Formats: sequence, structure tokens, C-alpha cells
Amino acid sequence: MRTVICSLLALGACNFGNGDGDDDDYYIEPGGGGGSFGQTGDDVGPDGGTVGDGGALLAGQLCNIADFRVWTNCSTMDFDGYLVELGASQASANGAGVFQIATPSGTSLVWRVYDPSSTAVREHYKPFAPSETVVYSSLVSTYQDLATTNLVDSTAGAVFVRVRQAGAPMVAATATISPVQTGTALTFYDDTSASVWANDATGAAGVIWFPDMPVGEATVTVTPDGVGAMPFEVDVTVVAGAITMTTAEIP
Repeated sequence: MRTVICSLLALGACNFGNGDGDDDDYYIEPGGGGGSFGQTGDDVGPDGGTVGDGGALLAGQLCNIADFRVWTNCSTMDFDGYLVELGASQASANGAGVFQIATPSGTSLVWRVYDPSSTAVREHYKPFAPSETVVYSSLVSTYQDLATTNLVDSTAGAVFVRVRQAGAPMVAATATISPVQTGTALTFYDDTSASVWANDATGAAGVIWFPDMPVGEATVTVTPDGVGAMPFEVDVTVVAGAITMTTAEIP
């Protein structure tokens, strides 16, 4: 079966909520009503303003990833200068990572996050879902350290898929991707170390990593653990030198 893709884009400077690691730890004010973490629309101001064709606004929050196993624990970062794109709409984030962006029309939309003034920030992509406006970013050095430790190319495109079932990480799942990687045929899975990943199955975080990916469309096939478990597919887009992060949620 083909699963529902949950798009989450990076959230702010710290972890809020009940601390259980669920995405509802991050509160985002509904679009048009203002920012997040106690900020109003006026607080966003020109630094978090929207460049686009008008219409209803989505309020969102950037999240700097310091550990690719943990997508809900965001490290402190000054997001001033970061740009967020969704379809034909573009917004600039303020220093806290808050942004408002015009809601675009169309299907198969993808978030893009980057800093045009800095080569230290890795470009990120993620499929769009209207109810989820947490947008991820990371530093080039963060991914470079991970790639170097695991002996893969740090400059090629990469895909991270977080798999969840009934709201919890899917442990002991395996996965393949088509087309296969250009530099390595290995699939990596979260493990007890943030820097050294396993090659057997997902760990406690339920995260799968495909480095060295060719540019273009790809399909991830995830097989849950257990006798008779049905595989499911996740479609992703790979961009040269960028990181694609998506969450696959099944009942």
C-alpha cells in the first residue's frame, strides 16, 4: 500500500510541549493569526514577512537539526537570512525562525529551506502537508560529520525517512530505495550513537537514511517487522547536494 506522507518543516530553537518527542510538542499558530511560541503576527514583522501573491497565510517555524535521529529536538540557531519557499511563494524567517508564507495552490508541493548568503547551511526539502508547518534545516558541518563517520559522500543528495505507526516510531523496520544510491548500496538506520548508524534495521527513533542519491524522483519501500507485515511505499524527490526529510505515518 502507499502511505500518507507527513511533511514537517523545521521548528524553532528548543523543544516545547510534553517532551514525548511527538510533533505536537511544537505549537504553531494557525495561518494568518501570527507566529508561534507566544509571538503574534505583528511580532513576525518584516523580518518574517512573506513575499508572494497574497491570500491566506501559513505560519511556520524553522528547526535546526543537530541529530538526524531526533527531529523534535531543535538546536539553538540564528535563522536571520533564511528563506522558505513553497510552490511560487517565498518567505523570510526572523532570527527565531518564525515565518509566514502565502498559501499556494497546486499539488505535490514541496518546502524548500536555504540561506542564500551562507555556504554553511545545507539546503533542505520536504513534502508539504497543510496541517504541518515545522520546517527542517541543518548546517553543512552536521551532515558532513555524519557522512564522514559512515564513509559516504557528504556532498551528494540524501534522503531521511522517519517511519511511524500509530504515532510511535517503527522499530526494526527495513527499507530499500529505487533508484539505488550512486556511491553506496547501503541503507543506514538510526542506532544508539548520533554519528555511527546501523545497517540492519531501524532503532528506537525509526529513522532511515539513504546517502549518495541520484537526482530525481525515488521510491522508498519500507517493510515493518513481523510475520505477514505488509510493505508500504514512500515517494520522495532528491535534489543535488540537498537533504530531503519526510515522515511516513501508517495506522
